[in-house]
Amino acid sequence: MNTIQTIRVIARRLGADAPDAVPAQVMSRDAAIHPRRSWRSALAADATALGPDLVAAWCTLTRRNGSLTAGLATLNAALGTRHALARLGKWRRGDEPVPGPVQRVMRAAVLDALLDTAAEPVAAIMEPPNHQK
Repeated sequence: MNTIQTIRVIARRLGADAPDAVPAQVMSRDAAIHPRRSWRSALAADATALGPDLVAAWCTLTRRNGSLTAGLATLNAALGTRHALARLGKWRRGDEPVPGPVQRVMRAAVLDALLDTAAEPVAAIMEPPNHQK
């Protein structure tokens, strides 16, 4: 996916009609993407509204789409685990570290909510290399 496609995806996700939501100078092939375009600040505002960290953002998204219990059931099914709501509270307060696999599922859900189809490549670059022996 190139930069222009990513901008269109983000603009659609933010509720704007692409390509009109993206200024003409950004849409031209020769124009450089300026870091202070309106879509970036709107995306940052969306991310800030979700919460101050990964667990809080995931909880916010889960509540928007149903309940924490249902979201935790989906997370457990994806990972083959049996985490309880009490454990989610400990992660949210920072009393216990969030396991790596749980972070991956939460990160993918948050990025998907913010970036739609651009989420997969962004999530992929946020993962460390997979070293197999």
